[in-house]
Amino acid sequence: MPFEFTAHQVERFWEDGFVTVPELLTASEVEALNQRTDEILAGKVAFPKQFIHLEPEQSKSAVAVIDPALVVRKISNLSTRDSAFGQLLKHPNVLQTVTAILGPDVKLLNDQMLCKPARYGSAKPYHQDSPYWPIQPMELLTMWIALDDATPENGCLRYLKGSHKQGPLAHDEKLGHHRMPEGWRDLPGSPEEVLIPIPAGSAICHHSLVLHETAPNTSWNRRRGLSVVFMRATSRWTADSPLPQFLSIAGTTFEGCV
Repeated sequence: MPFEFTAHQVERFWEDGFVTVPELLTASEVEALNQRTDEILAGKVAFPKQFIHLEPEQSKSAVAVIDPALVVRKISNLSTRDSAFGQLLKHPNVLQTVTAILGPDVKLLNDQMLCKPARYGSAKPYHQDSPYWPIQPMELLTMWIALDDATPENGCLRYLKGSHKQGPLAHDEKLGHHRMPEGWRDLPGSPEEVLIPIPAGSAICHHSLVLHETAPNTSWNRRRGLSVVFMRATSRWTADSPLPQFLSIAGTTFEGCV
């Protein structure tokens, strides 16, 4: 059956803050990306080491000394630093999905692979994505592509349904990079928690303000997920630093915008 991202799925994204995208990639496409990842981690493919990050609590452990690949937490900038992952941005299923939600003019903000190594993958508590980024309006799309089956045991995504409608929340700065929103347990309407296990090759698209988390990986199976963030080309850069050069994914570039 040909891939189709439907109007109903677009509606669910804006209403719930997230939507699943079954069979975004084929099994062979997933296998190729996992093989490429293994080659990068083994040093068989040139890739900047500063973009490979280990689990903080395991970075000096015996496991990290023996084989750092077993405790990698994330790999950043794959799509702009590696040709195999760069091709993913041109994948027709990815383009159809992203433009259906955001419209015809789209740019890439960033990407990272979130690895959740077996037994060592740590939790990421509830957070919103947009507070990390100086981009307005806060209506970005994170496409989370499963490269392994994502299960409750290995740390699949969990969402607070509709929580993006609360807007950006104040964050507890004591938690540093975790950016945990204050008072998320007491949001008006008590948003429903939804756990979303998905098979490898499927994806979840979520709004940059929807609250989401992942549990630690307590299983013996790794859980790799590629997180790719897209924004409308009409978005604005709000930081005092110079405007970066963002990659155009589809449509037109606008002067004075990202």
